[in-house]
Amino acid sequence: MSFRFPEAAPASQIAPERRGPAVARFCHGCQQLYPLLRARHVGRPIYGRDLVTSTCSYEGMAFAHGATWWEEAVEVLPAVAAPAAA
Repeated sequence: MSFRFPEAAPASQIAPERRGPAVARFCHGCQQLYPLLRARHVGRPIYGRDLVTSTCSYEGMAFAHGATWWEEAVEVLPAVAAPAAA
């Protein structure tokens, strides 16, 4: 059995009509996704680079509301198909 992580991106980089539900937290420092249930920026990300040579400058900080170093990552919805011309 294998699990697939949905395609996700920072909410600010996705058009409003293509934003799905929030699935993770995106760190602007290391540009990786962390689970929504994690309260602090620690441990391994759920999606991102496998090898990180240095720690993030935000490592150990809490994912507090209003902090500018992180934002919610949303699932990217498929583009709406254009209607066929008659």
